[in-house]
Amino acid sequence: MRLAVRFSCLVLLACGFLAESHAQGIRWSRAINGPGNVAAYVGDGRFITRSLAADRAGNVIVTGSTSDGVSTDFLTTKLLAQTGGVAWQKVFAGAAGRDDDPGSVAIDAAGNAFVVGLSIGAATSDIQVVKYAAADGAVLWSRTLDAGVNEAGYFIAVDAAGNAFAGGEAFNGANWDVRVVKLAAANGGTLWDQTFNSQRDDFISDLQVDGDGNAIVMGASVNAAFNYDIRVAKYSAASGALLWQRTIDGGGEDEAYNLALDGAGNVLLAGYSSA
Repeated sequence: MRLAVRFSCLVLLACGFLAESHAQGIRWSRAINGPGNVAAYVGDGRFITRSLAADRAGNVIVTGSTSDGVSTDFLTTKLLAQTGGVAWQKVFAGAAGRDDDPGSVAIDAAGNAFVVGLSIGAATSDIQVVKYAAADGAVLWSRTLDAGVNEAGYFIAVDAAGNAFAGGEAFNGANWDVRVVKLAAANGGTLWDQTFNSQRDDFISDLQVDGDGNAIVMGASVNAAFNYDIRVAKYSAASGALLWQRTIDGGGEDEAYNLALDGAGNVLLAGYSSA
């Protein structure tokens, strides 16, 4: 299991000007502490950001972890578009009382927020997904995806109907696999669940949904020479069936970190090759 790079949370909203010669100005800046507005020190409520997203009104939702000195929990905060003021802030703590760490956040057309991450249970770590209401952050539903092995959620995307696609990794006892689960907008029920296993370690680095609701997943797979190859796969919106996959091997280490889709659904990715 990989550990995400951690940064203290400072959210900036930059306002651009029409003339390119003018510098961008900061409209507002907001530092976020954990519950109780305690000092931002390790084990004392520090908020560590993982991901942020903006809704159609320009409000920003930021998710990260906060520590109470014993364990970490999800901390998700909605900031107002105009001022950066806190509209609401919510903590998620798993039933086992152990570490819970978010991976990313996505927002649907109604402004509801979806957070994915990992929750350590009594025996294994699981993929955890929580949906928060746009207005007040009330938990609309929460799903723990537990396949009985160690798992972690890293990426989440939402389609036009508000269904969520959670992407993460699962350890099958021999190697790591990529797992993608489509969850229903209304109640988080599982619509489909797919695992990619190349028989060696497979890792996820991005997840996007196209205009038709298909999921495009990017990551890296270990090849026979024990180098990384870039792996891209497209899964059907309706059934999760694998529509196509591509392996990109430049002869050395190949990894991609960001994925984007154009209007026609073509896939663009950015990374590096050591060949």
